[in-house]
Amino acid sequence: MRESNQDPNNSKNLRRWLQLPPYGVAMLQQRIPTLKPTKDGTTPLFQSSAGTLRDPTNFNDQWRRVRSALEVPDGITGHSFRKLLIDLGLDAKLSAVMVADQVGHARPTETLNTYATRGRPSREMADVIQNAVFPNQKVE
Repeated sequence: MRESNQDPNNSKNLRRWLQLPPYGVAMLQQRIPTLKPTKDGTTPLFQSSAGTLRDPTNFNDQWRRVRSALEVPDGITGHSFRKLLIDLGLDAKLSAVMVADQVGHARPTETLNTYATRGRPSREMADVIQNAVFPNQKVE
């Protein structure tokens, strides 16, 4: 669950539940016992080694080192990974609503218009056209 001390009327700051894949559950089960409460009594899930909120600049430095160690291309950022997850969900024929809910978008149109990769060839669309133009030569 993601919480924020920001404007509670902003949809980005609402509490929401996510269904995690099994590897995510296993990772959290290992991580949670190692967490330390902060001075304000909260316990950030992804805290710094000092037990505080991660500074975005420090996180980006750490991400670069991890990316290099795992030989992940330089262009992979948190944002591009999120975009990849959206494309994976849409390519798997999940509804835009389901994908938007998983990534925290208030409107599925934001997911489709801003994040979904466009302009890729679609075998399914080619088959629909083929079947419409030549109904006697159906493509399965």
